[in-house]
Amino acid sequence: MPNSGTVGTKLELEWVYGYHGSRCRDNLFYIQDDEVVYHLAGVGIVYNPRDHTQRFFQGHTDDIISLTLHPDRRLVATGQIGKDPYIAVWDTKTMTTVALLKHFHQRGICSLGFSHDGKYLVSVGLDDDHTLALWDWKEGRVIAQDKASNERIFDIEPSPYSNTIVTCGVKHIKFWTYSGNSLVQKKGIFGTAGEITTILCIGFGHNDGKTYTGTLTGEVYIWQENRLISVIQAHKGPLYSVDEYDNGFLTGGKDGLLRIWTKDFKPEATVSLGRYNLRSISYSHGKILLGTKTSDILEVSGNLKNPNKRLLIEGHAEGELWGLGMHPSLNMFVTASDDKTIKIWDGHLHKCLLTIPAKTEARSCTFSVDGNFIAVGFLNGSVSVYSSKEGKEVVTLQQRKEEISQVKYSPNGQYLAVASHDNFVDIYDTKQYKRLGTCGSNSSFITHLDWSADSKFIRTNSGDYAILTFEIPSCALYTRSLDIHWNTVTRILGEDVAGIWPPYSDKTDVNALDTNRKRTLCVTGDDFGLVKIFRYPNAKGSRGNKALGHSAHVTNVQWTPDGRGVVTTGGGDQAVLQWRVVQGEDEPPSDADEPHALDSDIEREREIDYEPTKKDKTSAPPSQPDSNAMFAMATTSEVVKSGRPRPNTRGKPKPESGKNLSGHVDKGEPPTTELKLEYVYGYRGFDTRHNLFYTKSREVVFHSAACCVTQDLNHKNQRFFIEHDDDIISLALHPDGTTVATGQVGKDPKIIVWDANSQAKIAVLQGFHQRGVCSLSFSGDGQFLVSVGLDDKHTLGVWDWKKGQLKAQGPGSQEKIMMAQYNPYNLESFVSVGVKHISFWKTAGNGLVGNKGLVGKLGTIQTMLCVAFDKAYTYCGTNDGSIYQFRENNLSRVISGHTGPVFDLCSTPTGFASGGKDGILKLWTSDFGSCTPLDLNKTVAGMTIKALHAQDSCVIVGGASGCILEASQGQVKVVQQGHGLGEMWGLSTHSSKKLFATCSDDKTIKVWDMLTHEMTGFAACKFAARSCGWSPDGTKIAVGFLNGAFSVYAVARELKELCHFKHRNECISDVKFSPNGQLLAVASHDNFVDLYRCDDKWTRVGRCSGNSSFITHIDWTMDSDLLMTNSGDYQRLFFKAPKGERINVSQASIQSTKWASWTGILGDEMAGMWQPNSDGTDINSTDRAHSGDILATGDDFGYVRLFKYPCPEGAAGKKFAGHSAHVTTVRFSYDDNYLLSVGGGDASIFQWKHVHKGEKEIPDDTEEYDSDVEKEKKQTFQSRHDLHEQLVSQEPRDEDEDSPLSFQVGATQTVKSGRPSKAKVDPDVEYHDQGSHSPSIPDLKLKFVYGYRAHDSRNNLFYVSDNEIVYHVAGTGVVMDTTKKSQRHFLEHTDDIVSLAYHRNKNVVATGQVGKQPRVCVWDPLSLKCLAVLKGPQTVAICSLSFSASGTMLVSTDESPDHTVVLWKWKEGIKAAEAPGSKEKIFDVVFHPKKEDEFVTVGVKHVKFWKVTGNALDGKKGIFGKTGSIQTILSACYGDNDDCYTGTISGEIYAWNGNQCVKVIKAHSGPVYSINRLDNGDYISGGKDTSVTLWSSDFGSAKKKLEIECRTGGVPVARSVSGRGGKVVIGTQSSEIYESRNGDKPQLVMEGHADGELWGLATHPSTHTAVTAGDDKTVRVWDLNSKMTLATANLGVAGRSTAVSADGSMVAVGLANGSFTVLEAKTLTEIVKKRNRKEEVSDLRFSPDGKYLAVSSHDNFVDIYSTADWTRTGICKGNSSFITHIDWSKDGHSIQTNSGAYEHLMYESPSGKQVLTRDVGQKLSDAEYWHSFTTVLGTTIAGIWPPNSDKTDVNALDINKRCTFLATGDDFGFVKVFQYPCDHKGAEFKKFVGHSAHVTNVRFTFDDTLLLSVGGGDRALFQWEVKSSM
Repeated sequence: MPNSGTVGTKLELEWVYGYHGSRCRDNLFYIQDDEVVYHLAGVGIVYNPRDHTQRFFQGHTDDIISLTLHPDRRLVATGQIGKDPYIAVWDTKTMTTVALLKHFHQRGICSLGFSHDGKYLVSVGLDDDHTLALWDWKEGRVIAQDKASNERIFDIEPSPYSNTIVTCGVKHIKFWTYSGNSLVQKKGIFGTAGEITTILCIGFGHNDGKTYTGTLTGEVYIWQENRLISVIQAHKGPLYSVDEYDNGFLTGGKDGLLRIWTKDFKPEATVSLGRYNLRSISYSHGKILLGTKTSDILEVSGNLKNPNKRLLIEGHAEGELWGLGMHPSLNMFVTASDDKTIKIWDGHLHKCLLTIPAKTEARSCTFSVDGNFIAVGFLNGSVSVYSSKEGKEVVTLQQRKEEISQVKYSPNGQYLAVASHDNFVDIYDTKQYKRLGTCGSNSSFITHLDWSADSKFIRTNSGDYAILTFEIPSCALYTRSLDIHWNTVTRILGEDVAGIWPPYSDKTDVNALDTNRKRTLCVTGDDFGLVKIFRYPNAKGSRGNKALGHSAHVTNVQWTPDGRGVVTTGGGDQAVLQWRVVQGEDEPPSDADEPHALDSDIEREREIDYEPTKKDKTSAPPSQPDSNAMFAMATTSEVVKSGRPRPNTRGKPKPESGKNLSGHVDKGEPPTTELKLEYVYGYRGFDTRHNLFYTKSREVVFHSAACCVTQDLNHKNQRFFIEHDDDIISLALHPDGTTVATGQVGKDPKIIVWDANSQAKIAVLQGFHQRGVCSLSFSGDGQFLVSVGLDDKHTLGVWDWKKGQLKAQGPGSQEKIMMAQYNPYNLESFVSVGVKHISFWKTAGNGLVGNKGLVGKLGTIQTMLCVAFDKAYTYCGTNDGSIYQFRENNLSRVISGHTGPVFDLCSTPTGFASGGKDGILKLWTSDFGSCTPLDLNKTVAGMTIKALHAQDSCVIVGGASGCILEASQGQVKVVQQGHGLGEMWGLSTHSSKKLFATCSDDKTIKVWDMLTHEMTGFAACKFAARSCGWSPDGTKIAVGFLNGAFSVYAVARELKELCHFKHRNECISDVKFSPNGQLLAVASHDNFVDLYRCDDKWTRVGRCSGNSSFITHIDWTMDSDLLMTNSGDYQRLFFKAPKGERINVSQASIQSTKWASWTGILGDEMAGMWQPNSDGTDINSTDRAHSGDILATGDDFGYVRLFKYPCPEGAAGKKFAGHSAHVTTVRFSYDDNYLLSVGGGDASIFQWKHVHKGEKEIPDDTEEYDSDVEKEKKQTFQSRHDLHEQLVSQEPRDEDEDSPLSFQVGATQTVKSGRPSKAKVDPDVEYHDQGSHSPSIPDLKLKFVYGYRAHDSRNNLFYVSDNEIVYHVAGTGVVMDTTKKSQRHFLEHTDDIVSLAYHRNKNVVATGQVGKQPRVCVWDPLSLKCLAVLKGPQTVAICSLSFSASGTMLVSTDESPDHTVVLWKWKEGIKAAEAPGSKEKIFDVVFHPKKEDEFVTVGVKHVKFWKVTGNALDGKKGIFGKTGSIQTILSACYGDNDDCYTGTISGEIYAWNGNQCVKVIKAHSGPVYSINRLDNGDYISGGKDTSVTLWSSDFGSAKKKLEIECRTGGVPVARSVSGRGGKVVIGTQSSEIYESRNGDKPQLVMEGHADGELWGLATHPSTHTAVTAGDDKTVRVWDLNSKMTLATANLGVAGRSTAVSADGSMVAVGLANGSFTVLEAKTLTEIVKKRNRKEEVSDLRFSPDGKYLAVSSHDNFVDIYSTADWTRTGICKGNSSFITHIDWSKDGHSIQTNSGAYEHLMYESPSGKQVLTRDVGQKLSDAEYWHSFTTVLGTTIAGIWPPNSDKTDVNALDINKRCTFLATGDDFGFVKVFQYPCDHKGAEFKKFVGHSAHVTNVRFTFDDTLLLSVGGGDRALFQWEVKSSM
């Protein structure tokens, strides 16, 4: 009879035959003790060559394709393929998992490598970008990542000697370095040393700084840094592996040669290995390990010139492996594969005895009955028979064309059955191998074949799932029913094997089956790589034990003859696995697993859906007064949500038109009263557990709704933590007894860790779980927190909560997890329990390793609900009331506990406490030997215990009904009462006492005392209750039920029912007594209000009809004469009592009438309570205070709000949080001192104290105006990439883009320019790649940068030592000695630096740049070493930075629309937290100088004070109050005692305490841009006036003012001020830096151009002097030796070009308005000024003899002037676009021009006539013909244009005086140096960085020792020293 139970027998891996060499390389290593580690299929293998043994790591779920060895030679990392691939780091001694690295790569991990110190692990994924990841593998986190290549990566190797990482692949190699969270790559430069080819493997020299790589063509490429320096031909064909050994190197490749090389890579020896294709090499102690493509492992040892060769491991090579046959009596088997080999194996010795080569792919095989022969079926339809001893072919048979899927000898040995995919089985005799017949009734290919024991029948399975039986030898189809005894059972179909098929499985999922000879067990292999063992026979629902090892489809399974083992083959993994059978006890069938039905409470809890209700907000709000429209809109079939309708048309009701409100209301003012939460009634126990604790101070902490409560048990005082924004459903207490963690529901649910004493938030953990966090637990030491999510996999997360980091994660269970708890006695483990499972977990890297709890025969698999621990055991409460005791993960004892589920367990000082659905609290001894029961049902009827916690002799108990009890020494007292599961809508307050009543879907009515907070009345009812109303005299309470009935109760301790009626079928939504007590109005969802007389009979006397939808609210007038109703279709109707006649009431009458209550939601007087774009059902309840001037509302978002009444549109309100779900009802107490609110889904009652506050000031929204601040507000940052795109879009379109570029010479001659065609280039590509290393190209060394960026930056200038300051300009960080005028430069940025921070104690600098994904660099100002590069979620630009007090944290803000704030742990490169900063611009961020978790941001009309809470940032807006005015804040600085000072746009400094403005200090006459604190505790401030002010330590007085004189005139605007040791450094908006020593007058130490762009540059003909002119309207003469200006003049107009006369006496400046001026060089006094053009003068040049000045303009002309009288002598015409460059010939007779249309023309001087002679082309291309050569066009300089570059990419060029090399400046910020001539594409160059924007001009000095360059957008002048490389 088939059995559906679980088999107890298991399979253990005994041996793995083979090695994965077919598709992997460098995956074979010697480890400690010279054992060997490698992999095959999904198994990591450690092989001992000495004793021929294997150990296995089986922690993977799919094919392992990469392996690397840790430097300690003990740990190994392996990477697999799969949908969610992961890396396992494991111990080769213990074979245990050390770390799992998950949730990053896609598809697979193709290569791995440990860093030289073993701290880091690098990996490459199989995604399209082959993403490279750098892991801190012990922590399980990715430190840095980058896209490695779009092409396949073949190898990755970290250098064993440095921090270099090298990747290689298809036609590329890259060299990486890592810093912070970024990887910096440099492409390998092949140069002329070798061809660009595919690189296959990587090795490193003997600490020689070189990298050695093997190529597809067999060469060894040797690299110095990233440059190829040598090529050695090593192999014929691909070179797959290179490794170092003691005396040199080893290489191996496809040619089967192992080559040995010296350390200088000279050949030493060659070992031929014949047919072997070498894929991996490893060396150790004189032995060489070789892995081959044919899946063999060899060892070479001894003398390498005549070595010993030993085959260690054999396997099958690439191709599918299907054939498997077991010897009939020996532990021997045969395999046949697509690799065209047949192998015979010894299963005892674990080695290959014989390999038989085949001519084609083999697919099936079998031994003959005597074992002397093997038959093999092939893919081509043939069959061969071989001798099993020699492998000699006996016969070959070819009857079929398709695959032979099965071959089997008959038990008597007379026949051979051959099954094919031709659908036939051929029967052969075994003597002559003649075909005797064919079984031909199958309609599909044959899959399985079995012989009967008597050899008279065969049975087949086919592809169409048919089972047929044939008689032999007649081959006739046998259809009679006869009990046949089968020799083998390998078919996969039939009733006896029905249990092998999982539910919903495909009929092709199981590939193979075999039964043991006893027919008690069967084993299967399936498409999922699983080998399973079942009982045989087996029925549907049977459960087998699965064995992991194969990674692909398991193609065949066979039992060994003795039944002690199983052999399996893998199709895609080519693995042969041998398994050992381990006997165990069978488990009962699954239908006995849950002996008791799942408890109804658990089932209900299991099915709770925490998904928020989604509401459609798209429709416009309805127009209220049109009743016809309302009638048409509302229907009786509307969906009801939580007792409220959800109309099809959404939106808020509009006030009735044409009506005026009585009384004056200021719409903009909120009410002056406040609500203060005083008490929360209830505790959430209906769907939670283990969520109630004693704190260290013996208070009780619990949660209800979105509020967590800390309650004093003695005085009933409560404190509240209200930082959650949705239902709290989990709570955990830290071992310190005061720290609490709470988890909530929501789309992005958060966990908050907070202090129970102060209610202060400590950490927020968010961004991981989905739907909700249902369980939390702290580790025993409190360092970690485990959380359980409500996603489908109930994902587990382990948090290092103080750091806000998710340490590890993993799927928990497909079924719901009820609880996860850390074992307090084992800090690394925790246990999860839930529906039919218990699991024991530990962390491994960033993953989790879990072991299921095993119950064996001692217990049953059932739902586990709770868990507790002692030092030896784990205890678990179960569904059936038992308590299970586990030792490790094995059930060791079952304790009879409770009747019904055990919901919680906790430890006590003397043992344990348990509680469950039976309401019995049991106090157990420490060994669970005996207990003392305490029946809590006697205190609270129907008690279900959901939470327990013990302290001393007391136990606090939480119940499902919302109650909290405390048990102590046999006594029980009530701590708290509440309502249980179900919605709560009913709420009513007493007319003259501090009492209120509530009713709920939990079928209870309760009366409460507001003063004592105790329940004073109670009644249980039969139906869910939805509304209640108190009679005017307080003696009766009416209750409306969900089923349409209502009751009236007499008020007493036990409420007594006076009457019960059911006149309606739908919910009674409201009940109210008339003020005179004579009538009771009962409103229903049947659309009626029934009126009852309040007498003994409760007669119905009237009915209010006319509403077209359900009634939502009713209210009486004071005289009890009139009743007002609201309905679901937004109708407000009026009815006359007692009959209920409908009447019309005017708006004026409504206002003048005195109403006893006002609880409706409709009317003009209520319009202001509806939020913009709100839904018509968003507000559920209102109540007007008895004073008549305050309105309270409760809404769907969990808020209680207060408004002034009346409440017209635009009214301001105040909102109060605490509820988590829709607030269903709000009611004031009779004296308005309290407001009560109830939550629908949260079942909570909140009691608010209603208090009066003073009038709140309405802030003034106006502020001072400042043009500079306004400009900065609108500042947009352009990255180099953006600027490049803009330049491309603005270029001229005069020519066809696809046509060749040319210039015209006369009418007949065309000469091609060297200008390239347009193509798009990413300007960030290879930014720091210097280019060529050619010695013929000189190097440049940056010596000095003139300028300082302050026009859009602030607080970016600091002392780093006594005489050195740090600041930034362009893309360069500058450290300058102000006394020596020397500089050092940090050049790791790729774009404009716009922010800088400095930490003095750590002496580190952080700089932030612009860009699409801008980077932050942290660097050492002394060594200039980059310590970290940080890239993350921020965009556009990093506009401000600040270090924390310790220097370990760094905060940055960006220029994205949300001005994102990011907190970094910069040393680790980790983003610790992130939050949107402000919709308005942020100008500054400053960390608290003494605290790690507080900082401030300031900006446009805001100040925000931030606190770091775990992985979240909490910002509190600064409250200006009456002290200050809301205005733009520009700067900030902290002082002592948490004081903060901020500089304002109006010139004042605001002092803050906390987030309150407490003081205003008048400081400057304009905006205060910078505030800083000095060493002595004083302060310094600077702004938009002429002075910098030094302040006393409390800002009490200004001690000194430092006056600044601006050299160029105007007001010097101080943007940065700081000091050190009596010195002050000041940075101004005009790019100047001043220094003051000991209070002296500030002296200028640096200057530069300020506003706009900088284009004009010229050098002196005989001295180290230069001239620049910029858009800041200044011209400056620079002394390049002293690093100062010699003269400066204001031009009044933007300058765009400059020139110096041949004798150096005159300076000419071209201006943006088309004019030019000539100045005396020394004084810059004007000589002449001319304007003959309207557009900018882009270039101008003095002739070599000084007689003429050529002036080119954007008007397309060049004007020639005589310098004698400045008359124009000629005009050069013919250019069709603006002139870009001009040059004079050496003889002064010719001028050449470039234009925007890429024309290159030549003219005569002084006439300006165009030259059209035949030699024009030659002259234009000959640099030696020209006095200067600045053209960017020409055949001799065509190589300056990068491949695919844009036509405008190169802006400037200059050639040295000897015409041997030239320099260019381009749009990507690069200065490049080329040899001259460079007339071929791809010419070599050297590249130098520092500029951030387009380099607009370059010029050599007269002696070619210096090169100058200027940047357009960065406005910087760079001075480079030219250094010969020779």
